[in-house]
Amino acid sequence: MSYREIWAWVRPAVGWGFILLGIVGLFLPVLQGLLFLAIGVSLVGRRSRALRWLTVQIKLLLRRWAALPTPLVGPVGRWLWKAWQRTSRQQRQFRGRQEGRQEGRREGSGARTPRS
Repeated sequence: MSYREIWAWVRPAVGWGFILLGIVGLFLPVLQGLLFLAIGVSLVGRRSRALRWLTVQIKLLLRRWAALPTPLVGPVGRWLWKAWQRTSRQQRQFRGRQEGRQEGRREGSGARTPRS
């Protein structure tokens, strides 16, 4: 087995381990929960079915929460929903820029093109 084949199996396992540590760390003051969650999600990646399912469920929860008419919960839900939308838009823009840079490297052009 090559290093890449081994890493293909080890990377998700280590990533899920970090995610579990992050969840535990959210409740324990000793562990940095958000840091472990971020590391775990970056190791597992966007291609994980479980993470995609979880993001859809969070999105649906935020939509329901934003639609509540109660005076305290509704505005907080709307604020969180707008923050989710802004973050999602920024991620799409960032990925588009990264893909554009990779295409330029593939073509072999060293010169940068001006942004439009």
